[in-house]
Amino acid sequence: MFRFQVAADGPTPLTVRFEPLAWEVVIDPGDHILVERPEHGPGPGTFCHAPGRLTILEPDFRPDRTWARVRTSAGEEITYERSSAAPRPRSRARADLAIRPSAASPTVSGW
Repeated sequence: MFRFQVAADGPTPLTVRFEPLAWEVVIDPGDHILVERPEHGPGPGTFCHAPGRLTILEPDFRPDRTWARVRTSAGEEITYERSSAAPRPRSRARADLAIRPSAASPTVSGW
């Protein structure tokens, strides 16, 4: 399992957008989310950072439990919901930017 953490280390929230789903999760200052992926699948293609926003482009992302999971700092899974409107997470995690590997993960470099 490949894991990386996205943390909101600054004074304002960070919106993390997963593309191509247009799925957004908002991280509060001082909080983080954990993204888990199976090792057999391709990883994220691109990370794009702008003030208050991080976009993670995963060209082959599939919103199912065997592909990738996103969890809050409390360990609660945030799930993607399909709808005619913009997708929204079921629970709100709330993110300035730091990407940190979890204990069992390879190093992910930040910018």
